[in-house]
Amino acid sequence: MTIPANDIEQIHQELQKNQLAIQELDRSPAPSGKKYLYISSSFGKSKLEDQSQLQEIKSALIEKVECVNTSYSRGKKFDQFDLDKRRLEKLEKLAPWLLQRKMVNWVTIAQTGALQFTDAKRMFHGFRITYRPQYDEKMAKEEANYIDEVLTRGSLAPSPEFRDDRDLSSPTEGIITTCVIKTSSSFGEAEIVDTLVFKGGASTLSYAKPDSTIFNVLERNKDWKDNIIVHDVTGSMSPYTIQVLLWHQLNFESKRNLGYVFFNDGNNMLDQDKIAGKVGGVYFAEGNSLDQVKRVAKNAMFSGYGGDLPENNIEATLRGIEQFPKAKNVVMIADNWATPRDLEFADKLALPIKIILCGTHWGINTAYLDLAKKTGGSVHTIEKDIVDLAKLHEGESFELNHITYKILKGKFVKIASL
Repeated sequence: MTIPANDIEQIHQELQKNQLAIQELDRSPAPSGKKYLYISSSFGKSKLEDQSQLQEIKSALIEKVECVNTSYSRGKKFDQFDLDKRRLEKLEKLAPWLLQRKMVNWVTIAQTGALQFTDAKRMFHGFRITYRPQYDEKMAKEEANYIDEVLTRGSLAPSPEFRDDRDLSSPTEGIITTCVIKTSSSFGEAEIVDTLVFKGGASTLSYAKPDSTIFNVLERNKDWKDNIIVHDVTGSMSPYTIQVLLWHQLNFESKRNLGYVFFNDGNNMLDQDKIAGKVGGVYFAEGNSLDQVKRVAKNAMFSGYGGDLPENNIEATLRGIEQFPKAKNVVMIADNWATPRDLEFADKLALPIKIILCGTHWGINTAYLDLAKKTGGSVHTIEKDIVDLAKLHEGESFELNHITYKILKGKFVKIASL
């Protein structure tokens, strides 16, 4: 669950709620498209090492922070929750900006494999931070090549053969293990994070499938016609860019989309030079052309990688409405992790905004709920269409995936995790 800014007590409570027991933390490389940063601490100590690395990820998108400990203790009076809190306080002093990030998922990992002090001492203790690396030209080229392969194949899923590299000897009843499955296919190797649950000496494992957010939402809403698709093509959104282009190819004859607007938040403009409403990096393509849409999307991807976290969603939408005046619907495809930098211009939007949010597995960025409500629009996730937001009044709420969203002082706020 998202934590209110800088409230260390609430973050500590979330760490107590969100606990996962594993034998020992897997130190394998992070899944494709992500990286790990380890901030270590000694067994039973609160002091944090490797502090300088925290500043290197300050501008990165942080997805998750795991507080890692061992269930083994040397004394009956030892209080693990107190130690975790002291470590969290140390982390706050080193990187207060980290605890202020709205979309970070906080989890406690308890390692159960230590039977004696020497076992516990050699295990990792501290924090593992999952973040997205800065997008660059090399990654853009790889994504462009992958786009071509997907469009040639005409499908998101390559049906790869899975190779399981884990040692499953002597599983422990009830233990949940997060593992990385290496896959091989015609387009190279990839990694998928999955979860393994041991029950009665056997394992239950289901492999992840390619994300299909865009396909799901557009198939559920076939009445959307004469659309402008306004799409964020910064680095973190590349899996969804592939979906947009494949959907356009497979549904070209339906003529549902008048035009496409691709934006990259400034064509690699320096972050300090970005002025809300005048950032640029906005590209247009007519919906009646297969080749033009793909070409313009790639051009936008190569021309800018995003830079800092906020994006120029509203600027791109306003320019799209101006470029395609016959449009009846505006469909914004947005990164749930990145709040628009130019929300102050939302009052200028003349059409309701239908917002497809990508990456909502840990909750919805409430800035997009506010935007949809203000414009009379809606928010759409991989499994749910959230409509009639404009009809909600002060104090009213709705629930999605065990999280309650309530209007307080005119804004949506996450208030509970059940």
